[in-house]
Amino acid sequence: GKSKREAQRSLKGAQLQKKIEELAIDYNKLPVMFRQGSSVFSDRVDNVLIHQENGESSESYGKVIVQHIDIIGSAFWVEHPDILDEKLHVWKKC
Repeated sequence: GKSKREAQRSLKGAQLQKKIEELAIDYNKLPVMFRQGSSVFSDRVDNVLIHQENGESSESYGKVIVQHIDIIGSAFWVEHPDILDEKLHVWKKC
């Protein structure tokens, strides 16, 4: 076998297919977090509070979410349109 340093040099800059062949890994059997990575984003949560004196009020805040999902396809963006919407509003103000 190779030393740790030799293995790192051999794989550095290598294409995915070469790494799969050298390491004898079945890419499709890896857990999704290793195939797609981790996406961290804030999701808006509406919280309705009932105040005894004033009645009902609401507030919203961002909840941090970590998911191992495909963010390249449109499904993620259809489910979370506010992620880009907030950024676009800030960008347009500049």
